[in-house]
Amino acid sequence: KGNTVVVVEHEETVMKASDHLVDLGPGAGEHGGQIVAALSGRQAQQKTIARKHPQSETLPYLSGKSEIQVPKSRRKPQKSLKITGASRHNIKNLDLKLPLGVFTCLTGVSGSGKSTLAHDVIYLNLAKKLGITASDEAAPIREIAGAENLSSVERVDQSPLTRTPRSTPAVHAGAFDAIRQLFALTPEARELRLTPGYFSFNSGTGRCQRCLGNGFEKVEMQFLSDLFITCPECDGKRYTTKAMEIKYRGRSIAETLQMTIAEAVTEAANTTPSSNKDKSLLKKIQTSLSPLIDVGLGYLRLGQPLNTLSGGESQRLKLCKILAEANKSDSKLLILDEPTTGLHFSDIEKLLEVFHRLVDAGHSLLVIEHNLDVIRSADHIIDLGPGPGEDGGQITFTGTPEQILKAKTETAKTLTLTHSRHASKKTNNNQHITNNRNAICVSGAREHNLKNISVDIPRDELVVVTGLSGSGKSTLAFDIIFAEGQRRFLDSMSPYARQFAGQIEKPDVDRIIGLPPTVAIEQRVSRGGGKSTTGTVTEIYHFLRLLYAKLGIQHCPESGEPVISQTIDSIEQQITKLRRKHKKLLILAPLIRARKGYHTDVAATAAKKGITQLLVDGKIVDTEGFQPLKRYQPHDIFAICNDTSQAILLGRGNCNAIPQSQITNYQSQMQSFSTARVSPVTGKSFEEPDPHHFSFNSHRGWCPSCRGYGVAATSGRLAKKNHSYNSELEAEIHEDLENQGAKSDIQNSNPCP
Repeated sequence: KGNTVVVVEHEETVMKASDHLVDLGPGAGEHGGQIVAALSGRQAQQKTIARKHPQSETLPYLSGKSEIQVPKSRRKPQKSLKITGASRHNIKNLDLKLPLGVFTCLTGVSGSGKSTLAHDVIYLNLAKKLGITASDEAAPIREIAGAENLSSVERVDQSPLTRTPRSTPAVHAGAFDAIRQLFALTPEARELRLTPGYFSFNSGTGRCQRCLGNGFEKVEMQFLSDLFITCPECDGKRYTTKAMEIKYRGRSIAETLQMTIAEAVTEAANTTPSSNKDKSLLKKIQTSLSPLIDVGLGYLRLGQPLNTLSGGESQRLKLCKILAEANKSDSKLLILDEPTTGLHFSDIEKLLEVFHRLVDAGHSLLVIEHNLDVIRSADHIIDLGPGPGEDGGQITFTGTPEQILKAKTETAKTLTLTHSRHASKKTNNNQHITNNRNAICVSGAREHNLKNISVDIPRDELVVVTGLSGSGKSTLAFDIIFAEGQRRFLDSMSPYARQFAGQIEKPDVDRIIGLPPTVAIEQRVSRGGGKSTTGTVTEIYHFLRLLYAKLGIQHCPESGEPVISQTIDSIEQQITKLRRKHKKLLILAPLIRARKGYHTDVAATAAKKGITQLLVDGKIVDTEGFQPLKRYQPHDIFAICNDTSQAILLGRGNCNAIPQSQITNYQSQMQSFSTARVSPVTGKSFEEPDPHHFSFNSHRGWCPSCRGYGVAATSGRLAKKNHSYNSELEAEIHEDLENQGAKSDIQNSNPCP
């Protein structure tokens, strides 16, 4: 259909079948980022191609020069796990004998029941037998025997290790404790009596107090996705200037976390210890981080957040931790579902080495896999089939990779004991015939009154469709070309997203090629409300509000001077004066302003920081036992603090003060204080600009006289404001109707002064 398909892939058959292959490298992480080869999939299979591109790690495997070696011998199981009468989905009354102490590969066509057998049957039933908590219900079985040979069962998948940036490779591997202890032993740290906890970016006093050790700040962008920007206080380094002044071997704690794992291990090995304590800590760093290099993760940085890792990287980190904790008395069954997804040939080779080390350490491996290199390297194979869905769910073969060659399963047809990439026929790359003409080609259009017409519409030109009224112009333009473009666009979206957009039927046409994404502009007269403008209809208005709130320079409305920053001491002096006037003065830290949601997480976070009470929409509420708020209603939440310093810290440079007797009218009675926004003339502080301040639809931004309509009634019914309404919505509807009348009745309305 004239499309260009770009695929990120490690699968050998896909790479060989490609029209064009772009190989990046030569290494991973900071050692990559270069194009080391660009050629066709057919050229990539030539025997001598690797010589022309010596930096490529991919071409030697595609050309047959390199290969993943098959083990010289297979382990023989001594014990086994037996399950009888298993039933779930397409598995019916299945009996299984799973060998233990070996590397077992679970194979079969897609949909044959591999995941059901591994997760629902084996994992959940074994977890139930061993007393391990599981969220899902196990598949029904008659009996399970041999569980006493295992100490535990784990599913090692590619799910993220964590969803927060708090954990890093150094923390996960256990090396960060030793690193912090080394810094605490430096002469500068001893002189200041600093402990290892001081150098923690999760809870230590040496972390940046603005970003709380995250290294970034979240900026809410209203209708756009939230932005995460580098913390301006620590410049993304997570620590205070004072903490970074302490050096170990010429590096600060922040610079140490910027080292790669490979660099850290080399540095620890080459460092001469000054004491036995130093020696043991350096040894611990090497021991903790070396397994990560073994699985090809040496390019990761010590301080890289784990939530930024790929699925394959996360899975290898989990395996490293299991390997580091392995001992002969601890025999686990580890279940992995297609662990080679997203891995290069060289990464698979390193992963297989880890598999064999785990088995040698006393563990049992059950790996669901389609990769032939992994299947060849297994000690034992369990093949499910013979087909997918209802045709699957049966064990068609059990045995070694050598024995499966005699079977007649789908896996046996594609499996060979030795690599024969260079001996096999090269993949035939068919030259696809594409539409090279720069035109939208419509063939066989029969929608409405069109009579099986075919037409070529030039692209990148102004094309006019003419004809009598009712001749089919709109049918061709909107019901065929536009509709098909929209339908193809929706097809590219996920099924979840498509359910909200609705289904678009395919127009009655044989073929349309060369069709780009389409946009339709129809002749339609739309009438909005009293506050509808060109900006709101085109949605430019929303972007302008966001632009002014985030990048605008704030000025004092009284003096006209730009606002400046002020010290905390200056704010405390102003609040002290207020305390003299009001005995019960509440010092508040703004947490949420005009945001919809339940906000239970806000209350929980405030409670962890020592806050016992909140001011929620003008009412004092305890953080303990906080009830969810109305989800679709905007809310204002303030933390009631003990002093000004705590309020400014929680409010990120902002705080508020209000007499307790006036909290019901907090929006008008509350005074704002800011370390970044104060008038140099009047001394008045201002809260941080928000897009709502620039909205004539919000009470925080509209003119109080006209409520954002821009006109004021001078006589008649429009001048009456003494109505009593049952709700704010009713008042807004009434106001809208009146102001629409005001705009039409020019004699009785004037611009709002």
